[in-house]
Amino acid sequence: MASDLRLLSSGPRVGFAEINLPAVQPSSSIMPGEINPCIPEMMMQVCFDVYGNDQAITFAVDRGELDLNIWEPIILKNIFDSFSILTNCITLFTEKCLNGIKANKTVCLKNAENSLSLSVVISFYIRVSSS
Repeated sequence: MASDLRLLSSGPRVGFAEINLPAVQPSSSIMPGEINPCIPEMMMQVCFDVYGNDQAITFAVDRGELDLNIWEPIILKNIFDSFSILTNCITLFTEKCLNGIKANKTVCLKNAENSLSLSVVISFYIRVSSS
């Protein structure tokens, strides 16, 4: 979801620009008017960290012999680390990003009016009127 929000907010001149994220960090002087999607990017980085923790947990569980898993410390450490960073990140993601998303109505309307899917509706009316 964070990756999708990042892409949907890309712009203003190049990109989808269908939504506006809350302004948390302005862009560089090279891209005036753009808002950096730093909160969705933070969420993605936390998810990458959790993926790594999950991989370490998987290896540790796999290496436990005869129900005597001496790797429980790393398993528990990574589980609790993941809980902690996800809990903190989800709170920030909700407060600083999700709660402030606004649809870019101009771009969305333009995209809807220029959609190739409209040809399906138009073709129906052309068939009906020519019959």
